[in-house]
Amino acid sequence: MDITKQNFEEILGGKLSSDALDFFHAHDFKYELATKEETDSAVVRIVDFLLSQKEESGPEYRRLWETGWSENLELYLKSGVLTDLIPKFVRRNELVRFNGQFIRPNDSNFETNFVTILRDTMFRKYLKSSSEIWEFGCGTGLNLVHLSRIFPDKKCFGCDWAKPSVDILNQINSNLGLRIEGFQFDIFQPDAKIIAAAADESALFTIGTMEQIGRDYLPFLNEILNSKFKTVIHIETNYELYDEKNLLDNLAMKYIEKRNWLQGYFAKLRELEIARKISILDERKTFGSFFHDGYSVVVWENLNV
Repeated sequence: MDITKQNFEEILGGKLSSDALDFFHAHDFKYELATKEETDSAVVRIVDFLLSQKEESGPEYRRLWETGWSENLELYLKSGVLTDLIPKFVRRNELVRFNGQFIRPNDSNFETNFVTILRDTMFRKYLKSSSEIWEFGCGTGLNLVHLSRIFPDKKCFGCDWAKPSVDILNQINSNLGLRIEGFQFDIFQPDAKIIAAAADESALFTIGTMEQIGRDYLPFLNEILNSKFKTVIHIETNYELYDEKNLLDNLAMKYIEKRNWLQGYFAKLRELEIARKISILDERKTFGSFFHDGYSVVVWENLNV
Protein backbone atom coordinates (compact mmCIF):
# COMPACT_ATOMS: atom_id res chain seq x y z
CA MET A 1 0.00 0.00 0.00
CA ASP A 2 1.08 3.58 -0.53
CA ILE A 3 0.12 7.00 0.85
CA THR A 4 -0.41 9.07 -2.28
CA LYS A 5 -0.35 12.81 -2.82
CA GLN A 6 -4.15 12.74 -2.86
CA ASN A 7 -4.18 10.84 0.44
CA PHE A 8 -1.97 13.46 2.05
CA GLU A 9 -4.17 16.31 0.83
CA GLU A 10 -7.30 14.58 2.14
CA ILE A 11 -5.68 13.80 5.49
CA LEU A 12 -4.30 17.31 5.94
CA GLY A 13 -7.14 19.25 4.33
CA GLY A 14 -4.91 21.27 2.02
CA LYS A 15 -2.80 21.17 -1.13
CA LEU A 16 0.83 20.17 -0.83
CA SER A 17 3.32 22.93 -1.64
CA SER A 18 5.93 22.45 -4.34
CA ASP A 19 8.52 21.90 -1.59
CA ALA A 20 6.32 19.29 0.08
CA LEU A 21 5.73 17.59 -3.27
CA ASP A 22 9.47 17.42 -3.93
CA PHE A 23 9.95 15.91 -0.47
CA PHE A 24 7.09 13.49 -1.05
CA HIS A 25 8.54 12.23 -4.33
CA ALA A 26 11.98 11.84 -2.75
CA HIS A 27 10.78 9.54 0.04
CA ASP A 28 9.06 6.20 0.42
CA PHE A 29 5.55 6.30 1.92
CA LYS A 30 4.67 2.69 1.17
CA TYR A 31 3.50 0.46 3.99
CA GLU A 32 1.95 -2.89 4.85
CA LEU A 33 -0.90 -3.49 7.25
CA ALA A 34 0.36 -5.06 10.45
CA THR A 35 -0.38 -8.77 10.62
CA LYS A 36 -2.67 -10.16 13.31
CA GLU A 37 0.39 -11.50 15.10
CA GLU A 38 2.12 -8.09 14.97
CA THR A 39 -1.01 -6.33 16.21
CA ASP A 40 -1.53 -8.82 19.03
CA SER A 41 2.12 -8.42 20.07
CA ALA A 42 1.76 -4.60 20.00
CA VAL A 43 -1.38 -4.73 22.16
CA VAL A 44 0.39 -6.98 24.68
CA ARG A 45 3.30 -4.55 24.78
CA ILE A 46 0.96 -1.62 25.46
CA VAL A 47 -0.89 -3.51 28.19
CA ASP A 48 2.42 -4.45 29.81
CA PHE A 49 3.34 -0.76 29.86
CA LEU A 50 -0.02 0.19 31.37
CA LEU A 51 0.55 -2.33 34.17
CA SER A 52 4.09 -1.12 34.85
CA GLN A 53 5.28 1.49 37.30
CA LYS A 54 5.92 4.69 35.36
CA GLU A 55 6.67 8.19 36.57
CA GLU A 56 3.96 10.63 35.49
CA SER A 57 4.77 13.71 33.45
CA GLY A 58 4.73 17.11 35.11
CA PRO A 59 7.04 19.94 36.19
CA GLU A 60 9.58 17.49 37.61
CA TYR A 61 10.12 16.10 34.09
CA ARG A 62 12.09 19.21 33.23
CA ARG A 63 15.33 17.48 34.24
CA LEU A 64 14.75 14.81 31.59
CA TRP A 65 14.26 17.39 28.85
CA GLU A 66 17.35 19.25 30.00
CA THR A 67 19.31 16.00 29.62
CA GLY A 68 17.72 15.06 26.30
CA TRP A 69 18.24 18.40 24.59
CA SER A 70 21.79 18.55 26.00
CA GLU A 71 22.54 15.30 24.18
CA ASN A 72 21.17 16.68 20.90
CA LEU A 73 23.12 19.91 21.41
CA GLU A 74 26.36 18.01 21.93
CA LEU A 75 25.82 15.99 18.74
CA TYR A 76 24.98 19.10 16.72
CA LEU A 77 27.99 21.01 18.01
CA LYS A 78 30.22 18.22 16.74
CA SER A 79 28.57 17.66 13.38
CA GLY A 80 26.60 20.76 12.40
CA VAL A 81 24.14 18.33 10.78
CA LEU A 82 20.46 19.11 11.36
CA THR A 83 19.43 15.45 11.48
CA ASP A 84 21.38 15.19 14.74
CA LEU A 85 18.66 17.41 16.21
CA ILE A 86 15.91 14.84 15.65
CA PRO A 87 14.67 14.01 19.17
CA LYS A 88 15.73 10.65 20.51
CA PHE A 89 12.15 9.74 21.46
CA VAL A 90 11.22 9.57 17.75
CA ARG A 91 11.73 5.85 17.30
CA ARG A 92 12.59 4.21 14.02
CA ASN A 93 11.37 0.84 12.73
CA GLU A 94 8.23 0.93 14.87
CA LEU A 95 4.66 0.14 13.93
CA VAL A 96 2.68 3.37 13.61
CA ARG A 97 -1.03 4.17 13.80
CA PHE A 98 -2.85 5.05 10.60
CA ASN A 99 -6.57 4.91 9.78
CA GLY A 100 -7.42 3.22 13.06
CA GLN A 101 -4.94 0.37 12.77
CA PHE A 102 -1.25 -0.44 12.99
CA ILE A 103 0.85 -0.30 9.84
CA ARG A 104 4.44 -1.28 9.09
CA PRO A 105 6.13 1.41 6.94
CA ASN A 106 8.88 0.55 4.48
CA ASP A 107 10.97 3.57 5.49
CA SER A 108 12.35 3.56 9.03
CA ASN A 109 12.01 7.38 9.04
CA PHE A 110 8.32 7.31 8.09
CA GLU A 111 7.19 9.20 11.21
CA THR A 112 9.68 12.05 10.74
CA ASN A 113 8.94 12.25 7.02
CA PHE A 114 5.17 12.36 7.54
CA VAL A 115 5.56 15.17 10.09
CA THR A 116 7.72 17.13 7.63
CA ILE A 117 4.86 17.24 5.14
CA LEU A 118 2.24 17.78 7.85
CA ARG A 119 3.92 20.83 9.39
CA ASP A 120 4.76 22.35 6.00
CA THR A 121 1.11 22.14 4.97
CA MET A 122 -0.24 23.56 8.23
CA PHE A 123 2.33 26.35 8.39
CA ARG A 124 1.60 27.51 4.86
CA LYS A 125 -2.16 27.20 5.24
CA TYR A 126 -2.57 29.07 8.52
CA LEU A 127 0.51 31.22 9.20
CA LYS A 128 1.15 33.14 5.98
CA SER A 129 -0.70 36.27 7.17
CA SER A 130 0.75 36.27 10.70
CA SER A 131 3.00 39.18 11.65
CA GLU A 132 5.39 36.93 13.60
CA ILE A 133 5.38 33.30 14.76
CA TRP A 134 6.18 31.74 18.12
CA GLU A 135 6.72 28.10 19.01
CA PHE A 136 6.22 27.04 22.61
CA GLY A 137 8.11 23.87 23.47
CA CYS A 138 10.52 24.37 20.59
CA GLY A 139 12.88 21.57 21.64
CA THR A 140 15.72 21.23 19.15
CA GLY A 141 14.43 23.98 16.87
CA LEU A 142 13.81 21.95 13.71
CA ASN A 143 10.26 23.26 13.31
CA LEU A 144 11.54 26.84 13.47
CA VAL A 145 14.26 26.11 10.92
CA HIS A 146 11.61 24.87 8.50
CA LEU A 147 9.40 27.83 9.29
CA SER A 148 12.24 30.27 8.63
CA ARG A 149 12.76 28.72 5.21
CA ILE A 150 9.07 29.05 4.33
CA PHE A 151 8.72 32.61 5.62
CA PRO A 152 12.23 34.13 5.60
CA ASP A 153 10.89 37.65 6.25
CA LYS A 154 8.90 36.78 9.37
CA LYS A 155 10.27 37.04 12.89
CA CYS A 156 10.34 33.66 14.63
CA PHE A 157 10.63 32.94 18.33
CA GLY A 158 11.25 29.71 20.21
CA CYS A 159 10.34 29.09 23.84
CA ASP A 160 11.26 26.05 25.92
CA TRP A 161 11.68 25.34 29.61
CA ALA A 162 15.07 23.67 29.04
CA LYS A 163 18.08 25.98 28.66
CA PRO A 164 19.87 23.64 26.19
CA SER A 165 16.99 24.28 23.79
CA VAL A 166 17.80 28.00 23.75
CA ASP A 167 21.48 27.13 23.31
CA ILE A 168 20.57 24.99 20.28
CA LEU A 169 18.68 27.90 18.72
CA ASN A 170 21.70 30.15 19.20
CA GLN A 171 23.94 27.57 17.53
CA ILE A 172 21.50 27.13 14.64
CA ASN A 173 21.45 30.88 14.13
CA SER A 174 25.24 30.93 14.06
CA ASN A 175 25.53 28.00 11.63
CA LEU A 176 22.70 28.89 9.24
CA GLY A 177 22.51 32.66 9.52
CA LEU A 178 18.94 32.59 10.84
CA ARG A 179 17.38 35.06 13.26
CA ILE A 180 15.31 32.91 15.60
CA GLU A 181 15.11 34.43 19.05
CA GLY A 182 14.93 32.01 21.97
CA PHE A 183 13.47 32.33 25.45
CA GLN A 184 13.50 30.01 28.42
CA PHE A 185 9.83 29.61 29.32
CA ASP A 186 8.05 27.41 31.86
CA ILE A 187 4.68 26.40 30.46
CA PHE A 188 3.48 25.40 33.95
CA GLN A 189 4.23 28.89 35.28
CA PRO A 190 3.97 31.04 32.15
CA ASP A 191 5.81 34.34 32.19
CA ALA A 192 3.24 36.94 31.17
CA LYS A 193 5.98 39.35 30.11
CA ILE A 194 7.26 36.98 27.43
CA ILE A 195 3.77 36.33 26.06
CA ALA A 196 3.01 40.06 26.17
CA ALA A 197 5.99 40.65 23.86
CA ALA A 198 4.10 39.10 20.94
CA ALA A 199 3.12 41.57 18.23
CA ASP A 200 -0.38 42.26 16.96
CA GLU A 201 -1.73 39.55 14.62
CA SER A 202 0.97 37.09 15.69
CA ALA A 203 0.66 33.29 15.72
CA LEU A 204 1.56 30.54 18.15
CA PHE A 205 2.09 26.84 17.55
CA THR A 206 2.93 23.75 19.59
CA ILE A 207 4.03 20.31 18.42
CA GLY A 208 4.09 17.60 21.08
CA THR A 209 4.26 20.18 23.86
CA MET A 210 0.81 20.43 25.39
CA GLU A 211 0.79 16.72 26.32
CA GLN A 212 3.15 17.50 29.21
CA ILE A 213 0.63 19.78 30.94
CA GLY A 214 -1.86 17.09 31.96
CA ARG A 215 -4.92 18.88 33.36
CA ASP A 216 -2.96 21.95 34.41
CA TYR A 217 -3.58 23.84 31.16
CA LEU A 218 -5.54 26.88 32.35
CA PRO A 219 -2.58 29.15 33.27
CA PHE A 220 -1.11 28.86 29.76
CA LEU A 221 -4.48 29.00 28.00
CA ASN A 222 -5.54 32.11 29.91
CA GLU A 223 -2.31 33.87 28.99
CA ILE A 224 -2.92 33.06 25.32
CA LEU A 225 -6.50 34.34 25.49
CA ASN A 226 -5.29 37.60 27.01
CA SER A 227 -2.46 38.01 24.51
CA LYS A 228 -2.09 39.38 20.97
CA PHE A 229 -1.81 35.89 19.51
CA LYS A 230 -4.54 35.59 16.89
CA THR A 231 -3.86 32.17 15.34
CA VAL A 232 -2.98 29.07 17.35
CA ILE A 233 -1.95 25.70 15.90
CA HIS A 234 -1.65 22.56 18.02
CA ILE A 235 -0.19 19.34 16.62
CA GLU A 236 -0.68 17.13 19.65
CA THR A 237 -2.31 14.03 21.05
CA ASN A 238 -6.01 14.89 21.39
CA TYR A 239 -7.70 12.95 24.18
CA GLU A 240 -11.11 14.23 23.14
CA LEU A 241 -10.84 12.81 19.60
CA TYR A 242 -10.36 9.20 20.67
CA ASP A 243 -13.22 6.69 20.45
CA GLU A 244 -13.24 4.67 23.66
CA LYS A 245 -15.10 1.84 21.90
CA ASN A 246 -12.18 1.34 19.49
CA LEU A 247 -9.47 -0.91 20.96
CA LEU A 248 -6.42 1.08 19.81
CA ASP A 249 -8.07 4.39 20.72
CA ASN A 250 -9.04 3.04 24.12
CA LEU A 251 -5.47 1.90 24.77
CA ALA A 252 -4.20 5.33 23.71
CA MET A 253 -6.58 6.96 26.20
CA LYS A 254 -5.33 4.65 28.94
CA TYR A 255 -1.75 5.48 27.93
CA ILE A 256 -2.45 9.22 28.21
CA GLU A 257 -4.06 8.71 31.59
CA LYS A 258 -1.09 6.62 32.73
CA ARG A 259 1.37 9.32 31.68
CA ASN A 260 -0.82 12.11 33.09
CA TRP A 261 -0.82 13.78 29.71
CA LEU A 262 -3.13 16.48 28.36
CA GLN A 263 -6.81 15.89 29.14
CA GLY A 264 -9.71 18.33 28.95
CA TYR A 265 -7.92 21.05 27.01
CA PHE A 266 -9.60 20.51 23.66
CA ALA A 267 -12.99 20.11 25.35
CA LYS A 268 -12.32 23.49 26.96
CA LEU A 269 -11.61 24.98 23.54
CA ARG A 270 -15.01 23.77 22.36
CA GLU A 271 -16.62 25.47 25.36
CA LEU A 272 -14.79 28.69 24.51
CA GLU A 273 -16.05 28.47 20.94
CA ILE A 274 -19.64 28.13 22.16
CA ALA A 275 -19.01 31.20 24.32
CA ARG A 276 -17.75 32.98 21.16
CA LYS A 277 -14.34 33.68 22.61
CA ILE A 278 -12.52 31.61 20.01
CA SER A 279 -13.25 30.05 16.63
CA ILE A 280 -11.99 26.52 15.91
CA LEU A 281 -10.83 26.49 12.29
CA ASP A 282 -9.73 22.86 12.05
CA GLU A 283 -9.71 19.69 14.16
CA ARG A 284 -8.54 16.39 12.68
CA LYS A 285 -6.62 13.20 13.28
CA THR A 286 -3.73 12.51 10.92
CA PHE A 287 -1.61 9.57 12.10
CA GLY A 288 0.16 8.41 15.22
CA SER A 289 3.23 6.75 16.63
CA PHE A 290 3.19 3.43 18.49
CA PHE A 291 1.39 4.35 21.73
CA HIS A 292 -0.92 7.17 20.67
CA ASP A 293 -2.01 9.50 17.87
CA GLY A 294 0.40 12.30 18.68
CA TYR A 295 -0.11 14.32 15.51
CA SER A 296 -3.75 15.36 15.61
CA VAL A 297 -4.27 18.94 14.45
CA VAL A 298 -6.35 21.67 16.08
CA VAL A 299 -6.27 25.23 14.78
CA TRP A 300 -8.13 28.05 16.47
CA GLU A 301 -8.46 31.80 16.30
CA ASN A 302 -8.56 34.12 19.29
CA LEU A 303 -11.62 36.35 18.85
CA ASN A 304 -10.43 38.71 21.61
CA VAL A 305 -7.67 40.02 19.33
